[in-house]
Amino acid sequence: MSRRVHHKAVGVLAGTALAAAGVIGVANASPSHSSALAARHAKVSLARTSHGKVLVGPNGHSLYVFTNDTRNRSHCKSACRTFWPPLESTAAPRAGTGVNASKLGRTGAGQVTYYGHPLYYYSGDSHAGQTRGEDLFAFNGYWYLESARGHSVV
Repeated sequence: MSRRVHHKAVGVLAGTALAAAGVIGVANASPSHSSALAARHAKVSLARTSHGKVLVGPNGHSLYVFTNDTRNRSHCKSACRTFWPPLESTAAPRAGTGVNASKLGRTGAGQVTYYGHPLYYYSGDSHAGQTRGEDLFAFNGYWYLESARGHSVV
């Protein structure tokens, strides 16, 4: 079975399990996710993970992009946001070392974007450095870690 097909099958099962057990995301969401969601000037940095250097939020947790999103517009709503909380900033986000400041932005709702991709945490990542959401299929789309160049790391 090819890597892509295998991950799709695993992702479908994972997405089904997430949807069936709506309380898991709330139970696994760490307080550090919510405390960083509405930062005044949220800082996006790079951190080394098992997938290489990826974007991380102010709390050091990995950030993900959703394939169903369009430029500067999130399509992850209600139940989706329980599992994939957005990184939000009430003012212009800041860039850490290696992050291109000119590519950071915000949606109209204040969600931080990078190269136009809205950024999210994964509720299954309980501490910095974890990447459990990488290449998951959930809410009718794939979730990927984001590199400094604005590309998924897959």
